[in-house]
Amino acid sequence: MRWLILLMLLIQTAFSAVIFNHDGFGNGYYISDKLFITNTHIANFLDKYFYVYENNKNYYTEIEEIYDLGDDISLIKTKQTLNLPYTPILPFENQTLLDVKGYYYYSPFSYPLAYFNIDYNPLTEEKSNNWISWFGVITYGYSGSGVFYKKYLVGLLSCMDTSNSQAFATMITKEKYQRIKAYENIQVK
Repeated sequence: MRWLILLMLLIQTAFSAVIFNHDGFGNGYYISDKLFITNTHIANFLDKYFYVYENNKNYYTEIEEIYDLGDDISLIKTKQTLNLPYTPILPFENQTLLDVKGYYYYSPFSYPLAYFNIDYNPLTEEKSNNWISWFGVITYGYSGSGVFYKKYLVGLLSCMDTSNSQAFATMITKEKYQRIKAYENIQVK
């Protein structure tokens, strides 16, 4: 059964990279040439370099710049091009929370990958001026995992410890999406 889940992930989901160094690890997505998106609390421990774990290989890359978009979402511009598949992003606008799914990825140090649907509870939905979030039940997931609408990344999960077993999702709003695209056009050449 586990191999079937892994095969489904390879076919249906966007590329996700495990990013780590000696201080910790998390998840991120390669969204354009030399540009990753992840949680700010993951980017903050990376310092000057990190490794990308993909296909049982570790790729070393140095950080050129970290750009904080706010609400625990950051872009990491790398010095090297890794030639990994890109993950398309989309602002979370007209989709309802019932249209999206969370893809929880596990550490390569324990389990390779696993997939769980977000257990949506409308009573825990929170909204603010520039972010949307909710709690979904997780099992041993970790931060930086994606929230997807079809094949598009629309948010990131900030996973709590396993004793709490809940994830807080911050969505990519239209304003954040525009800032990401502007950053790509100006900085990543």
